Amino acid sequence: MSDLASRMAKQVQKPKAAKGPAKKAAPFQEAPPAYGRRITLDLTDEDHQALKLAALEQRTTMANLLRSMVGIYLGDPKVAERVHAAD
Repeated sequence: MSDLASRMAKQVQKPKAAKGPAKKAAPFQEAPPAYGRRITLDLTDEDHQALKLAALEQRTTMANLLRSMVGIYLGDPKVAERVHAAD
């Protein structure tokens, strides 16, 4: 059998049964919350990279970070004033 044929044969073989006790299934996780609206946000490459890095450092998603920012904006008039001044 050629080298290529033997490598291909190994790849299509059925996996061997695991020895020992079966692994337990992961605990049930609730589905992520449903959101009723979706937006598109155009960013520069630099802003996208900064937001992505911030989300990674906080172990969250960029979407969750943006939702938090919206919550802060809506809950703090001083923050809202700063945002409007920068616009």
